Amino acid sequence: MIDGIINNGPKEPTVAQLEQQARSGQPISLMDLAAAVHREEQDKRKSVVEQLHQQPKQESKKTAPKKSAEREL
Repeated sequence: MIDGIINNGPKEPTVAQLEQQARSGQPISLMDLAAAVHREEQDKRKSVVEQLHQQPKQESKKTAPKKSAEREL
């Protein structure tokens, strides 16, 4: 029963929902708006580990650095 309450409880409003509420003339809390913006930004950001896992693996060929004809003494 607790799991149902936690997972199906009131959802936190999105920025779009708060914007629609403000346009209809209803007051909104700036704290709710800031929290919604922060949540959406966090959802957009990926962790570094996720970014590395999504990149295609590159075949690396180890080569010796090119030697120039001129050397500094």
